[in-house]
Amino acid sequence: MSGRVAIIGAGSWGTALACALAGGAPEGGINLWSRDPQQAEVMRTTRHNPRYLSDVAIPVEVDICDDLSVALTDAGLIILTVPAKAMATTARAVSGVLRTHLRHVPEIPLVLSAAKGLDPGTGQLMSQLLVDIMGDRAVTGALSGPNIAREVAQGLPATTVIACRDGTRALEAQRRISCHRLRAYTNDDVVGVEVGGAMKNVIAIAAGIADGMKAGDNAKAAIMTRGLVEMSRLGAALGARQSTFAGLTGLGDLIVTCVSPLSRNHALGIGIGEGKSVTEMEAELKMVAEGVNTTREALRLGRRLEVDLPIAEAVAAVLFEDADLMQTALSLMARTGRSELEGLNF
Repeated sequence: MSGRVAIIGAGSWGTALACALAGGAPEGGINLWSRDPQQAEVMRTTRHNPRYLSDVAIPVEVDICDDLSVALTDAGLIILTVPAKAMATTARAVSGVLRTHLRHVPEIPLVLSAAKGLDPGTGQLMSQLLVDIMGDRAVTGALSGPNIAREVAQGLPATTVIACRDGTRALEAQRRISCHRLRAYTNDDVVGVEVGGAMKNVIAIAAGIADGMKAGDNAKAAIMTRGLVEMSRLGAALGARQSTFAGLTGLGDLIVTCVSPLSRNHALGIGIGEGKSVTEMEAELKMVAEGVNTTREALRLGRRLEVDLPIAEAVAAVLFEDADLMQTALSLMARTGRSELEGLNF
């Protein structure tokens, strides 16, 4: 894959990814785009992001800009690291720039969504949004996996997955992204990869609530395991392979998001389990917890597709209906008995 890597969005994940790729990408270079000119200027002069991971030094190999056209110049790989709620607007802006840029490049770029959520209002996966918006201006896919931003930024070993139906372009991106501290895998099941990345945040909120309530590790293990079943059940209804959920973007991402002290969705759940409101926790975190919106949109999808999502329903009752925590937990325990293998086809 020739050209530069353009990372669109200078939040925690965009900053971390730029830091990781700068040290292991000999071809081309890395562009990191911020929509805020003031933030970009501070990052250029201090080599630190004033808002996210502010203690992590940004390598000089990363070119920081606030002009989207400049960021996308000569970019063979474009990674959109904005939250799910901003993906449609950002993708339209990128598509508009590509309309002009593609006159001067030999092949269309690969555009990957790194957002782990569903589009507010439509419930679309991010890759579906990209296909609708980009059309024939890009090959599209997703980047997902057990990727705690701070650990990646600090150079701790991690893995990620490039999901793309075009196997050749996925392999090119794999070679471009993989470095000594970040190992990339490929998967052509884009739907499965994205459903896993989105739904694990809902389950992490549930696990956090259990931790906040001091319900114990047995309860948390049950939530994680049965949550994995819900993730795969919804994914299968959308056309995904259930085996994908046994991999890095399903089980792997679920584990780290439910247990890491750096997980914002788990932290939000802990606060709610301790008696705080969603509003209080979102203000305290100061970053987007994708699981809140994903819970709402996943239930809409579940009802439309007639997929049973009891843990997601319980989370929604707590988040949006101020349901009593203990009564909600007891209602899950009182569900009709069944075989645990029902619908489980890993």
